[in-house]
Amino acid sequence: MLHRVRSTSDGLSAVGIDRPSDFTPRTWLRQLRRHRLGARLQTDRLDMYLIHEPDPDTPLEETLQALDDVVRMGKVIYVGASNIEAWRLARALWISDKRHLRNFVWMQNSFSLLDRSVEREMFPLCADQGVGFTAFSPLAGGWLTGKYRAAGTYPEGSRMTLRPEPYRHLERDDVFRGLAALDREARARGVDMSALAIAWALHHPRVDAAIIGPRNAAQFYAVLGSTTISLSDEDGPRLAALVETGAY
Repeated sequence: MLHRVRSTSDGLSAVGIDRPSDFTPRTWLRQLRRHRLGARLQTDRLDMYLIHEPDPDTPLEETLQALDDVVRMGKVIYVGASNIEAWRLARALWISDKRHLRNFVWMQNSFSLLDRSVEREMFPLCADQGVGFTAFSPLAGGWLTGKYRAAGTYPEGSRMTLRPEPYRHLERDDVFRGLAALDREARARGVDMSALAIAWALHHPRVDAAIIGPRNAAQFYAVLGSTTISLSDEDGPRLAALVETGAY
């Protein structure tokens, strides 16, 4: 099932609020008290608000208190986090419980056939604490689409030509061999490689949703095929073994 979700990466500006130079959770809260969420969002209340990443200059207690205040103001129903480690989520849940604050109910971290690091600690923690999980970058920045077949031969306009640094560690022979094996599997099934990669991520019992970012209609319809792929319980680990590279 597909759902259209209104989201933004523009922070305060997306909800019609200018970001102050001395931005902290407290200043953000004061701004929200004075403003509607904004015409761009066309709502006065968000079902879910996720912090994008931890702020090393702000105590976690202050962030959680600000989020609790926003929930009590009726601006937000649920809160979650993105790009944080399992230990930080565990600490946040402990603080919320100790101080009777709204706790994180959702996590959004990278998860794909080429980045399974969340399986070690984050997934067990989410399962134990009843925290939902959204996988972002299920195609590993385009690496699981089939467009990268050899180091240095990258299509113009791809992430490896625009923002390669986060993916340099994947430029290895064993990674390319794994991608070739996954491509053969997709062809044997008669599906797009990107659709198979997303279907694999969604099939994981700890994944509740995945974020996709197609740039055009062709890419959209390619990943849309993931909703028609049926995987067995044996297919999950078997596909993971095809791309087993130790690159995470």
